Amino acid sequence: MSFMTFNDVAKETGVSLQTVRTWNKQGKLPTVFKFGSQYRVSVHDFEQWIEAQKIEFKEGSGVTDVE
Repeated sequence: MSFMTFNDVAKETGVSLQTVRTWNKQGKLPTVFKFGSQYRVSVHDFEQWIEAQKIEFKEGSGVTDVE
């Protein structure tokens, strides 16, 4: 299983690291694992999550924030 750091998530989504940390605190990210002091997200879970965000936005829900 491959993992992404929060920095990787920020780069892939085009948001700041602080935004990714906020999403994590709000429970908006897929399952987060902690390895020592580092938080990681499964690449597979991230890819599914990002596709779900795209689908929701395309359906015209008016959502401009992740859910």
